[in-house]
Amino acid sequence: MVVQPSSPKWCHLVWTTFHRRRWFKIADAATFCERAVRAACVARGWAPDLVVALPDRVHALVHVPAAVHRRAVGPPLQRQVAEALAAARLVPQGTRIWHDGGWCAVLASPGALMVVRRQLATRAARLTEAIANGEGRAARETTGPRSRERARGIPARRQTRLEWLS
Repeated sequence: MVVQPSSPKWCHLVWTTFHRRRWFKIADAATFCERAVRAACVARGWAPDLVVALPDRVHALVHVPAAVHRRAVGPPLQRQVAEALAAARLVPQGTRIWHDGGWCAVLASPGALMVVRRQLATRAARLTEAIANGEGRAARETTGPRSRERARGIPARRQTRLEWLS
């Protein structure tokens, strides 16, 4: 006998774009994607808490009923969002947008939920602040240590092929 929990559960979804293409590096495309994810969740009767579209991936924190299996959360939402992006012509027709089915983690403890919520809220605030400062398109490209170096004006140093071989 399988025991089903009675209370709803929180799912953290992460979708990566196919070949890490930066579909959402433009603020308007990212905002549209976030709205499309929220609309897809509401259409299914789920409650989206936080949705953050980074240049090459989307994070979403969704409150779903306990009866829904975690593997049934991501793919239908991905399909709906991909259809919305194609209908709005933000991606070329017939282009694959997402890499596989994405990743879905069920957050079992309030502590895990709090950590994920804080991380996503921090990323969203950082992007919003950068866009408000007029950085716009560049704001969506700020991820990782290399981008922090670029922000400080440190030029990126690349090894030439001869340096790498020696």
